[in-house]
Formats: sequence, C-alpha cells, structure tokens
Amino acid sequence: MPDPRRLRACAGAALALLLATESAAAQPAALSAADAEDAARIEDWIERIDTLTARFVQVAPGGEISEGDFYLRRPGLMRFEYDPPVPLLIVADGFSVHLYDQELDEATSWPIFTTPLRPLLRNDLDFAGSYIRVVQRSPGQVRLTLVDPGAVDQGSLTLIFREAPFELAQWVVIDAVGLSTVVGLSELVVGGPIDGAKFTFDDPRTRDRSGEP
Repeated sequence: MPDPRRLRACAGAALALLLATESAAAQPAALSAADAEDAARIEDWIERIDTLTARFVQVAPGGEISEGDFYLRRPGLMRFEYDPPVPLLIVADGFSVHLYDQELDEATSWPIFTTPLRPLLRNDLDFAGSYIRVVQRSPGQVRLTLVDPGAVDQGSLTLIFREAPFELAQWVVIDAVGLSTVVGLSELVVGGPIDGAKFTFDDPRTRDRSGEP
C-alpha cells in the first residue's frame, strides 16, 4: 500500500507548483551588466522553446521524492504525469491549471496566471520589467531567481541552467512560508512532437455521468 503521508507530501509539493497569491507591490531590481546578460540568455532560451519533454524528479519540502514525465508547449500548455503510486496529474490547458487526483477522480483548478511556473508558460517574457531578479553563478551553472513584485512575500521561483549545453536543469519554488519544492529535469528533448491530447483535461466535475448506473 502506498504511504499516505508520502502521497500527501507529493500533493502538497504539487500545489506549491500551482499557487501564487498577490500582496504589496515592489519595483524590479537593477542588475549588473553580467547578471543582465545571463538573465537575457535564460529569457532567450525559454522564448525559443516551442515544445519540451523531460523526465522530472520532484523533492517535496519534507524530502519525499516522486518522479514522472513533464511536457511543455509554449505558450500556456503544460503537463506533469506522476509515476505510480502517486495518483496525481497536473495539466495546464492554456486557461487554467488543473490538479487531478486520479485515485479519487477529483480535481481542483486555478487561473493559469496564478502559478509560479508562469514564466515558462507566457508567450512574451519580460524578466527585466516584470520581476525582481537575482542572478547567481557557480562552475557550470547559472541560477536566476524571480520574484513577482506584486507578491514579494509569497515566495519565489529559481530557474537553474546548466552550461554546455545551456539548458534548464532544475527549478526551485519557495512558498509563502519558506518551504521549497525542487524539480530536476533530465532527458530533455526540445522541439519534438507532443500529442495535443496531452494538454486536454477531462474534468470530472463537468463529465457527463448520465450513462452511469
């Protein structure tokens, strides 16, 4: 039997990827020339993506680990398929982000603009004008932390890029109480075909159940 505590932790980590709320506004911070160049490299890499698929490993705040397949089609479309025994599915259909518990056949949805991952989903990025940014570098790695200036006390998204080849390797979502959810990517395929059905969500709340006994 799956450990229910592990499943709750995975669900909580999945929620952290979806939710962001608004608070007092702040102004985006200025960067050094070197930092601005690295931020622009990351923005350019994301904007060049049409599709991306990868394996993901998610580490919840309590250390629980789950894995699965990640699909992205910009703008607006995203899917996380968790490997069993985690019965969760996340689908962004261009309008809403849906968290679906396949075991319970229950779903919860939020507007797509509320997810901390919206920088990956937006059509036109504007890191310089829309986010407070912090750039950090270490050998073979660049980290860009984004904070919504309208939600400065609601956490952050850090995008971690590896060099050679330059590509997204990991992201970290820190929520409003300081808990972090880490998602690492491997086996990236950029520009490959993805079945459009991956981004269609069969919402159990609107499903026609008239034929059921």
